[in-house]
Amino acid sequence: MFSFHLCLSVCLSVCLSSVGAGEVCNFAAYMFAPATLVTPLGALSVLISAVLSSYLLGEVLNVVGKLGCVLCVLGSILLVIHAPQEQEVTSLQDMTNKLLEPGFLVYVSAVFLLCAVLVFYFSPRVGSSNILVYISICSLLGAFTVSSVKGLAIAINTGETQTHFKCYINEGSLKQRPEYCKA
Repeated sequence: MFSFHLCLSVCLSVCLSSVGAGEVCNFAAYMFAPATLVTPLGALSVLISAVLSSYLLGEVLNVVGKLGCVLCVLGSILLVIHAPQEQEVTSLQDMTNKLLEPGFLVYVSAVFLLCAVLVFYFSPRVGSSNILVYISICSLLGAFTVSSVKGLAIAINTGETQTHFKCYINEGSLKQRPEYCKA
């Protein structure tokens, strides 16, 4: 009665919907909690996938995999317990000030430089035989997602999106800044 393709497409739709729902929940978490708490807990999704694959799919989790799961749990616990107490960023102006600090600018420059070296030097030479090159590029560029999602969540939560967009777009063309653009 049901074809294989129909069942497969329903299963894929359910799986993709659950992944999408998980990302929406992760995005909402950045809206209401500090990134130093959300990020380590988000890393536990890999652990949950590993454990569920061993139970549901019958995959064997070897000693190294089990050790990796234990280290992932311990690392997340330690990061959450010992997260630095820093001032919570609650507005786009605070976010802009944090992103323009010299330490962050040096970090961004170092990440882009390292990515450029990986892409233009290591990738053509050893990329076909070593997957670590591409994993490193993805991990380095993925580090920007936390600050990007946090900024977008603040903009949505505070309703500052349209005002700041108008200010940044019109800044070069206006002779005098409008009142809503003055910080």
